[in-house]
Amino acid sequence: MLHDINSVREKGELSGFENKVLSNFDEIIVHTPEMQTYFEQRLRPGIKYHYLGCFPYIAVPDKEARQLSKQVCFAGNIDKSVFFSDFVFENKDLDLIVYGSCSSNNAMKNKYEYKGVFKPDIIGHLEGSWGLVWDGDSTETCSGTWGSYLKIIAPHKFSLYVLAGLPLIVWKDSAMAKLVEMKNIGITVTSLSEISARISAVSDNDYKEYCANILKFQPVLLKGENVCL
Repeated sequence: MLHDINSVREKGELSGFENKVLSNFDEIIVHTPEMQTYFEQRLRPGIKYHYLGCFPYIAVPDKEARQLSKQVCFAGNIDKSVFFSDFVFENKDLDLIVYGSCSSNNAMKNKYEYKGVFKPDIIGHLEGSWGLVWDGDSTETCSGTWGSYLKIIAPHKFSLYVLAGLPLIVWKDSAMAKLVEMKNIGITVTSLSEISARISAVSDNDYKEYCANILKFQPVLLKGENVCL
């Protein structure tokens, strides 16, 4: 079962060593169909693949009704998220609520509402109306190796937001975009500069439907069931 492929995430291509190791297996559990395709093009033929769709998340789900607003929640390593400083400056009409690792000398810390680090199985306190999944070094697209990695993976923060009852905002070219659209649990964007306009175009009824679909999706993640795409 694959959790992360560091050579792809950090250098942009599967290393010869990881190729050799993974080619020894007869069956591999991958994140998504996109990850399956990636390995089918690189590993030895004949391997049987299974995919999760997205990761299970074990926590008490938040079933409180969310309200439509421009409050956007981001959970992650803020120091690692290179795009974040530009995102803050370019989207001053958004109310950013941030959780996760952030060094005390981070120059951006006073530009958004920083809520600190939380235990991953205690999520009922997460605030906001949307959960953002983004990575890389640009606000225009998910660029760089960390950004393009989203094309094949199922990020844990995606499952976190679902359990927290937050409709999703994801990159349109990410592996999670298809799932968001199919289950109607949020919006997809090509760049972060689109977010404000996209939220403005969401009606109250649309948002309530996203939230209702999120609640239906929560038991799937809690049970660790395969997410059929």
